[in-house]
Amino acid sequence: MNNNNSYYDYIDTLPVDKNIRQSEVELELIRTLFNKNNKSLFEKLMKESYEPGLVGLLFLALSIPYSDNIIKSIFPVTTNLDIFFLVVKTIIVMVLYWLMKHTIF
Repeated sequence: MNNNNSYYDYIDTLPVDKNIRQSEVELELIRTLFNKNNKSLFEKLMKESYEPGLVGLLFLALSIPYSDNIIKSIFPVTTNLDIFFLVVKTIIVMVLYWLMKHTIF
């Protein structure tokens, strides 16, 4: 047992392997955790607005009559059932959003 009766180690006295390099993911995590948030409001809005903007563009694209006609021609059952038409459009938005998020961003 240690003479000073301490049950903890100081971080400066812990062994460190100086030959190990951090990966880019680890470095980005460290930068994110310990970086001061000096971004302006505009920069924060631009960083956070791409996903809602993407959903808005998908909604807009599927709201025009041309896309309605395409969906009704692919799924003829949607011409008489409005609720099924909305379900099909919702599924299309979800799939397109998922594809765009995992391929673009």
